[in-house]
Amino acid sequence: FPVTIASTTVDFKRIYSTAASCPLLAKKSYLESGFITPRVWETLLFGTVPIGLGKAKGIEKYTVLYADDPYELSCFAEFLSRNTTQNVRADIRRSNVEKLEFMDAKYFVDKIEAVL
Repeated sequence: FPVTIASTTVDFKRIYSTAASCPLLAKKSYLESGFITPRVWETLLFGTVPIGLGKAKGIEKYTVLYADDPYELSCFAEFLSRNTTQNVRADIRRSNVEKLEFMDAKYFVDKIEAVL
């Protein structure tokens, strides 16, 4: 798989929009605590599919795809890169966006208004 390195934040849009998938790598402390960086939202916003690491605490709340080992990660990445139909990736991205609805500001506003 070709690997592209971003030198500036401006490069991220170009890279994500042409990538089939993006593994959500994380420091050990992030994996253990369940901390999620904005990367999952960036990948979806700019057109690619995030693949979480199965060892990340709570990753199932944030990603549709998560790999339990390097082999599974490469299988997901290969499937997404070989799939020439945008529909499959679009469906996975749409499902992932729906999964993140609990992070939407409307969710928090509705919760606060329910208490008032």
